[in-house]
Amino acid sequence: MRCLNLPSRRAAERLSFIYEGTFRQAVGRTRDTDWLSMIDKDWPQVKDRLETWLRPENFDKNGQQYKSLREF
Repeated sequence: MRCLNLPSRRAAERLSFIYEGTFRQAVGRTRDTDWLSMIDKDWPQVKDRLETWLRPENFDKNGQQYKSLREF
């Protein structure tokens, strides 16, 4: 992701992606690219957290969440 795209970076981090590094002037362009990752051994715990957050009982009748993803 473009290193200046902070909303995307925050979204990836909320989903438990880990910052790995920055490719400077990636692909020959005058922009930097940040790399984030999630490895397979981390996925089961992340998946459980996401599924718990997305359960219908975490949302009111208007679709508003009771608890944020960070609270799980």
